[in-house]
Amino acid sequence: MDGLEDELCIVDHFNFDFVCLHPEVLKTALVARSDIRVHELKEPIPNESFRFQAYRQFTYWIHNRLASLGKAVRRVVPACVVLRIRQEYPSSDGQYVGFKEAETN
Repeated sequence: MDGLEDELCIVDHFNFDFVCLHPEVLKTALVARSDIRVHELKEPIPNESFRFQAYRQFTYWIHNRLASLGKAVRRVVPACVVLRIRQEYPSSDGQYVGFKEAETN
């Protein structure tokens, strides 16, 4: 990813908003994910779904993840990214899940 090394914070990178925050990009990824998981994506899509997908998008973008993320594969998301995503897609009650360690079972 060109220019990542030059940014003070990744949220200032010129592609961050498009890759990680754009609602149509996130919706398309959610539709693909729901198709693979064989479950229906309900409209309107809640902020929680957009928020979790934004974290996934960031991880795929930065870590070039080709394998699935999930309970056994986790990556820490920088605080500046978490704050920016929460700002864009806030929780209705102000409660957030936070990072969960990978399950090793």
